[in-house]
Amino acid sequence: MGITALSTVIPKTENSKLKNELEKQLKNYNQQSDQIKKKFSELNAKPKDINPIGKLSADASIIMHTSMNNSTSHIAEMVIKGSNMGIIDINKKLNNIKTGDAGIISHAKEILKCEQQYIDNLKSYL
Repeated sequence: MGITALSTVIPKTENSKLKNELEKQLKNYNQQSDQIKKKFSELNAKPKDINPIGKLSADASIIMHTSMNNSTSHIAEMVIKGSNMGIIDINKKLNNIKTGDAGIISHAKEILKCEQQYIDNLKSYL
């Protein structure tokens, strides 16, 4: 979901420093996605697809919110909120795991650390 959201918001970002920060975040998301797909393939499993309605809704929301206000602080706030939603979702999933691949669990915890770092990096743009 983060890949989709950042791909939608980056072109609407006028502040070059913020845009650079978001592009680094997007690059990391793409790398994480590739690693996760590889791990699932090794386990002969398939990751759950993103809900297309949720994806469309998120894209529409980003377009609407940035058309009304594409200020640096507003975009930073939107991305921070998205990262917080991701943190909540990952924590819920981790809290409900009874057994699972240690590598995937470790990767999820690493993603949580990255998300918190993204938030910390974006706070200066508020």
